[in-house]
Amino acid sequence: TYEKNILYNHTLPSLLPCEFRIEDGEEYYYYETGIYTKLKDRISMLEPKLFFAYLLEVFEQVASYLLELDHLKLDLESMFLDKENRPVLCYLPEYEKKIDEQLRDFIEECIEYISGDDKKRVRFYYEFHSFLIKEKPNMEQMKDYLEVRSEKMNGEILRRKNKKRRIKISTKYAGESIGSYKR
Repeated sequence: TYEKNILYNHTLPSLLPCEFRIEDGEEYYYYETGIYTKLKDRISMLEPKLFFAYLLEVFEQVASYLLELDHLKLDLESMFLDKENRPVLCYLPEYEKKIDEQLRDFIEECIEYISGDDKKRVRFYYEFHSFLIKEKPNMEQMKDYLEVRSEKMNGEILRRKNKKRRIKISTKYAGESIGSYKR
């Protein structure tokens, strides 16, 4: 079939390399996972907004090859990371579950794995999950959401830096003005 042909010959860095073997008259898929890191081992260390932006890129790459997104397997056991911490996924032609449903389930699975101490990360997962349930977004809407979140987070960081700068500046001036009174 077309899917098996693509799987066997693909050059998509976002899909696990695959081999087909026939054993005892049955066909099996063998995926090369040894060169990747298990997502499960690193999920709590990844910046979630960036990870999900990369994941959406993977969805677009897979769709550009006319492969069904519902045949991707999204769970912590079946997902891997390359050296740049970009997702590498398992594409299984016989597997079929709606990608939006898988994404929500995957986020729920991630929430169980990440540390509750990292409130910012936990909040992102819950808010993104809520967005997926309430809005039922398409790919573009998800990308927009992640970009807005990025700008919002960058804005908060910038405001914090400016606030610290203002504090430092006012402290500096206060010290100079006190010094001038001593003269």
